[in-house]
Amino acid sequence: MRQNRVPVEKDLILKEAIRNGILRDNRDTTYDITNFGALLYCRNLQDFQRLSHKNIRIIRYAGTSKLTTIEEYRSRGGYLVEFDQLLSRIMGMIVKQEVIGEDGIRRTEYLYPALTIRELFVNMFLHQDLSSNTMCPMVEIYSDRIEFSNPGAPLVPQDRFIDYPPQTRNQRFAKELYNTGICEIRGSGWDKVAEETSEFGYPAPKPDVMQNVTKVRLVQQRTLMSMTNEERLWTLYSYACLLWVKNEFLTNSLVRKLFHIPDTNMSTASSLLSQAVDAKLIVIFDKEAGTRSRKYLPCYGIQG
Repeated sequence: MRQNRVPVEKDLILKEAIRNGILRDNRDTTYDITNFGALLYCRNLQDFQRLSHKNIRIIRYAGTSKLTTIEEYRSRGGYLVEFDQLLSRIMGMIVKQEVIGEDGIRRTEYLYPALTIRELFVNMFLHQDLSSNTMCPMVEIYSDRIEFSNPGAPLVPQDRFIDYPPQTRNQRFAKELYNTGICEIRGSGWDKVAEETSEFGYPAPKPDVMQNVTKVRLVQQRTLMSMTNEERLWTLYSYACLLWVKNEFLTNSLVRKLFHIPDTNMSTASSLLSQAVDAKLIVIFDKEAGTRSRKYLPCYGIQG
């Protein structure tokens, strides 16, 4: 499972597990698994009283509300033991269709970008507040959206997920996920999410915090006209943040590309940019330039 070199001899494996805080040596030829180790590697979280509420719930509903549940699954083992199974279960619930390509190979198409789902799923349990006993990490799949919820408020501002330096309250957790190749500890997860959703025409997911719970909602593909105005402006802002970390500017032409607006309709892009400026989501970089050739930055791009 680990990406780095792990010894195969039993004694050395035990030393490696002790060094990484997965096991504790009792100095009498016996070992105890730590809560940290159990959360990642145990066979059954219910065997550990303090962890019994940390299992991951995956729920699929029949419509756009919680009224009718089609299926529900609760993880049993540690997060790393069941990671592939849990992710596969989620992907199986969001299949759009199966198609046969020109090469004759059958491929599965999903309602949401696969990399985005993976990143949001990992973030959900990686950044949870492990001291909270109020809820467990949860994935809820509706007919029009998918939501990832975890206990605890984020350590970074809700509008700075893309550009902020990586932070987590679970450093050892993040290190072990890095050792197993699940995450990179570079803070690039939201960059990938913004990149993929903008490329494939999805409204940018927006983190919401309520009652010390973080929820990220991802809706299905929508045209500009079918998006709400809030979705349009947040998607535009997220794209500006993505460009900012690349040292690039948001422009009218890039807005048209983002929302698939015809080049003959520059005024629509200009209107969206003006609304985003009025909402204090973005700022004009070069105010002396003409309206259609201006460059824009996220609101935090220009200080003072």
